[in-house]
Amino acid sequence: LYVITDSFPGKHVVDDISLGGLSYYYADNGLRSKSGAYGLKVLLEIPRFAVELAGKTISDRETGELIFQNQKIKRRSIQFERMNRRQKQELKDLIKISRRAV
Repeated sequence: LYVITDSFPGKHVVDDISLGGLSYYYADNGLRSKSGAYGLKVLLEIPRFAVELAGKTISDRETGELIFQNQKIKRRSIQFERMNRRQKQELKDLIKISRRAV
């Protein structure tokens, strides 16, 4: 299960997801992410399934781990915003499918 956001480049492995939001770990490259609401896509590659949502960062903290001497690992938590019924159902389906795939 992956997430791609408008606020931060790259495809990130989702660590935790619920109907309220998600979190993922990433290597801090020093770039600041957008503040406020932004677009994101949660996707499952097999079977191919994607949900486009809006969200905002509610937490972005260092984990204390390092990849290289100057590259820290951070965990970002995103709260989903303004979901309509279709998006909520698609997200429920995606969560159900992703849990079966593990």
